[in-house]
Amino acid sequence: MVKIIIKWFICPVLIGLIPTFIRIGLWYFLNEKTIELFDTSDLITFGLILNIHNITQRKYLNDPESLWSQIQIVTPIFLIIFYTLCLYIDLSDQAKTNQFNVNALKMFSAILGGGSLVVIQC
Repeated sequence: MVKIIIKWFICPVLIGLIPTFIRIGLWYFLNEKTIELFDTSDLITFGLILNIHNITQRKYLNDPESLWSQIQIVTPIFLIIFYTLCLYIDLSDQAKTNQFNVNALKMFSAILGGGSLVVIQC
């Protein structure tokens, strides 16, 4: 069981946090803090990686035809659609279209990321 948890932690979590680690490193070494320490796109990328990993791990289920297995495949697909929409909104904001509430997007992305962690653990 410990080996499975370590594999789960290394594969999606650490790889999903690579953009955040890079951003923190850049922020630390910049003389003028011209970038944000945490950005919405990092949260969105993290959520996308978690959900893609969740879909790929479902092939190891004992009963892929059960209702619970199908729910565990469909849920990440819907979350990926939401994350893609959030990424579009974030990129539109970075293009300075000023059509979206960026703080609401950041909160929504964080909630989706937490939900993705819960879905993976089930």
